[in-house]
Amino acid sequence: MNQGQRGTTTIEFAVVAAAFFLLVFGIIEIGRAFFYFNTLTEATRRGARVAVICPISDASISQAAVFNAIAGDLPSEILTGLTAGDVTIEYLDEDGADVGDTSVLANYANIEFVRVAVNTNFTLDLLIPGLNISLPLPQYATVFLRESLGVPREGAVDDVQCT
Repeated sequence: MNQGQRGTTTIEFAVVAAAFFLLVFGIIEIGRAFFYFNTLTEATRRGARVAVICPISDASISQAAVFNAIAGDLPSEILTGLTAGDVTIEYLDEDGADVGDTSVLANYANIEFVRVAVNTNFTLDLLIPGLNISLPLPQYATVFLRESLGVPREGAVDDVQCT
């Protein structure tokens, strides 16, 4: 009887260990997915926060959104594949429509909201052994009420520092 049971412990361990490690990797990957979701949400929030106080189309808006302090189209230090080119900044009127050319004074006066979006074509490939799961990530956007847009109460200045 003992002769026929040889190796069953090894097979039982293999089945239980496979299920256990599948569960562990699944938990880790769900945590990584939440990190991506929260980072992209924070990117739009940071960009919108900077956009409402900086001059229109300032380069520091996109840099703040991708968590970079250095100018240029460098990839994000936090999220692989995210660059300043993925950030879209829109200036909206009171109805939520794009105001168009913001260099026209009448259009500038109509700006009520700033919308910053991260246009991603990210697909998050979950690294769970034995499963091939890809999550397409949606577009993330944040809308804030306009503030100074780089113009202090004293009037326009040529050298506004936005960081």
